[in-house]
Amino acid sequence: MLSHTNPPSARRRSTVRPPILRVPPTETTPPPPPQPILPASQAARDASLELVTEQLGWAPVSYVDDIINSMNDLAYKGISSFETWLEEYGLDEEESEKGLAATETLFENNIDKQFDKFELFVLQSIFVVPTNLPIKLPHYEEVEFGVSAADEANADMELEEVRRRIVAARYLEQRLKVELESTETRRLALERMKRDVDHLAALKDDKVPLSETYTTLLATLRNTRTLSETLRKRSQNLSIQTLIAPSPDDAENVQSVIAAAMDRRRRKQEELARTPSRRRRSAGGGQVRSAREGAEYAIEYRERIGVGSATDVQAWRELLEEEQHP
Repeated sequence: MLSHTNPPSARRRSTVRPPILRVPPTETTPPPPPQPILPASQAARDASLELVTEQLGWAPVSYVDDIINSMNDLAYKGISSFETWLEEYGLDEEESEKGLAATETLFENNIDKQFDKFELFVLQSIFVVPTNLPIKLPHYEEVEFGVSAADEANADMELEEVRRRIVAARYLEQRLKVELESTETRRLALERMKRDVDHLAALKDDKVPLSETYTTLLATLRNTRTLSETLRKRSQNLSIQTLIAPSPDDAENVQSVIAAAMDRRRRKQEELARTPSRRRRSAGGGQVRSAREGAEYAIEYRERIGVGSATDVQAWRELLEEEQHP
């Protein structure tokens, strides 16, 4: 029996390739950033480190030191725990000390070695400003770094001029203070002079000028002379003796008063001579023992003054004789 099998269908491959769609780029791809150029010289590294310190407010070296100190603390804590474990394990004490010392030395050497590398890496690769990276701190925004030597010289000249102006202003201020004090002194002196002038002006207002009173003064002098001549003529008809000569009763009274005064003085002097004591001088020039005696001497002194001295009596006598014998 013949079997009928269907032959496999033959497929033809197409030789036409589909078009390739190319999408044009919408944005230009930026070029890759330049590779940072790290400072090569020690001076450049120091300048970069100063810039980083100024920006951060703390030194990167202190950050590295804090990390190393923290690691050392952890290492010492681990060694202390290892020492406690050795004591609990019951090993020989001498062997334990040797092993502990060797372990501690190994820890310290490895920490120092590895963290020296860490410090160099941090300071030279992390806390660093590449030389090809322009950077300007906020407080340097208005600072011009492209200043030439001529610009610096001009700036120095301007600063010197400002200094001279400041010195001149201070000197002028000092001179003005001195002048102000001098002016104040002169003002006070002028005020005193003004008060004196006002006082003199007030006195002038109360007085009449001499030119206005000269005529009146001459007239007054003439009247005075006329009155004196009239009085002299009238006095020629009177006797001065009749006017001033005392009566007999007055002469007796005067003589009695003088005698009594002299007698009291004599008795007081005799009494003082007989009685020595502390004395004090009175107003009349004598010496008294008490306030009562001083009062008595004062009364006597006033009586003597009232009577008059011998010179006065002699003068009156001469005047009377002249009147009697013109």
